[in-house]
Amino acid sequence: MPQIPPRSELDTHDVHNQPEARHDIDYWGGDIALREHAALAGGDAAVLADYGALMWQADMRVTGCQTNRHVPELIQFDTGGRRLDEVEFHPSYHR
Repeated sequence: MPQIPPRSELDTHDVHNQPEARHDIDYWGGDIALREHAALAGGDAAVLADYGALMWQADMRVTGCQTNRHVPELIQFDTGGRRLDEVEFHPSYHR
């Protein structure tokens, strides 16, 4: 489905209360409480900062939405009726 860009100017009124599109976010660097609790729990700050940077990239958030939209599918039988019991995952699960 094509992505339709948001519109601020409509025929009936102007929309002013919409936030800007979110870009890459550094939640690790901006959340002191998160860093302090991770340190108390023995977390490796460098590893957590790298992981947080990866997880909060704009394209990774889109991947997360796709993962939530496409639930795993249980394939119980093949076309010949033989038992498979396999689970198919959307490619976003592997990212």
